[in-house]
Amino acid sequence: MQTLRKLFFKKFLKEWAIISATSFVVMALILIGHNSVPPLITFIGLGYIVFGPITHATFTNNDFQENLDWLINYQYNRKQLIKFYLSTQTIKLFLVTCTYSVYFLVFALAQKAIEESSKISAKDKGIAADFIEFTSSWAGISIVYFIFLAAIYAVYFASLFKANSEIIRRHNITKQTNKIHNNFVDSIKNVKEWDSRHYIVAFWVSASSFILFDIELEALHALVFLSGFVGFASVQIFNRKFKVFSLNKARSFSFALCLLLAIPHLAFYFGSISDINNRKKNLNARISSLEYISPHYTIGYKVLAGMYKKAKTCKQFGKLSSYAGAKGLEPKFFIRSNIDYCQFYNSVRYYNLRSNSNKYTPQLIVMIQKYILDNSLEEHKQIKLAAALSHKKMSRRYVNSLMDNDSVFKKYLALKLAKKSFGYRKYKTFVKAHYEELPNSIKKLGSVKRAIASISREVKDKKKNKDYFNYDNY
Repeated sequence: MQTLRKLFFKKFLKEWAIISATSFVVMALILIGHNSVPPLITFIGLGYIVFGPITHATFTNNDFQENLDWLINYQYNRKQLIKFYLSTQTIKLFLVTCTYSVYFLVFALAQKAIEESSKISAKDKGIAADFIEFTSSWAGISIVYFIFLAAIYAVYFASLFKANSEIIRRHNITKQTNKIHNNFVDSIKNVKEWDSRHYIVAFWVSASSFILFDIELEALHALVFLSGFVGFASVQIFNRKFKVFSLNKARSFSFALCLLLAIPHLAFYFGSISDINNRKKNLNARISSLEYISPHYTIGYKVLAGMYKKAKTCKQFGKLSSYAGAKGLEPKFFIRSNIDYCQFYNSVRYYNLRSNSNKYTPQLIVMIQKYILDNSLEEHKQIKLAAALSHKKMSRRYVNSLMDNDSVFKKYLALKLAKKSFGYRKYKTFVKAHYEELPNSIKKLGSVKRAIASISREVKDKKKNKDYFNYDNY
């Protein structure tokens, strides 16, 4: 073991000491001269600080993995080599954790000092406070859990990628030399002849399809799938080089670890339900938990209404309205009129984006028109609110009724709904027919100008080609 450390680990420790020292020097320079250092230099320095240590621990000093076959055939048994590999990678993980913990502490203290020196408002939270609030919900804990798994995977197994690729290359050469041609695509057609590799491929294809194409894709789905993938890939990568298990046992252990790493998300799920219904909990933590489990959980009207009453920021209103829209809840029970423009706009926009039907669109339009009249909103704000409702298809009769109104909001909304509902060609005709009725604030908009210009070009082209005989019709 001592010989292995001298050959393959001593060099890494020296390089790590240099990289860590330079990272802290760069950090000190950025913190001291944060007002005078050019933004590009600051960006490059932060990139080195953030990615330098983890990249070095993952992708450098991989001589041991590359020479593993020679070491096995020389004088070391497999047990010694595995013990050395796991111990050195554990030391790497410990060093990476310590380094980033010190980063976090230094930045938290520096931010606190800057706030005290510049007398920033007490409402602005520091990095440490933001992190504590983030991890106060079970949704935040689930993300930290996955980051921890990803860090372990990167430090322990990413260095084996090159060794694995070499083994796969040799295996393919052997198959071609021995003329072993197993047509995997053709064998898929005959289900009776499927073996374990067919079932593995079928499982991952179906799981990946669910993750990629599911309309209700949320953080819960992605984190469960990725956590399981980390467990499955770890065993496969490790065993391909160290050959601890047979192929069948490796597959069994892969699926077992995959399931084991995904199970904690079940605890996070029930913990999130507890967070949502806990009225004493911080609102941001409750909203994070709601976003985490929203595809599989519906909260009561009273609970959601209580969360709306506590909401203060534009982001909070947007997230709650997004959930209400996705669940198809009636907006009049949640979107309030006694809030500022930013909060109201986010409520309308995110509700409309996540809503899958136009059932409550007329109700939203009435609520918006009332809000505009009560607050005497400027025309550009009315246009912005109309654009927030432009993703729904409505009947021609309803669109025409909106255009007959004198409100700037309803006229521009009629144009946006016509473009979505009728198609671009009929939309241009609609714009031309009602162009004289539009206020100047709408006529100046680029979308309206382009529609009118497009119609003018079509008229000119028809005049130029009025004697053209179209042979394609015969």
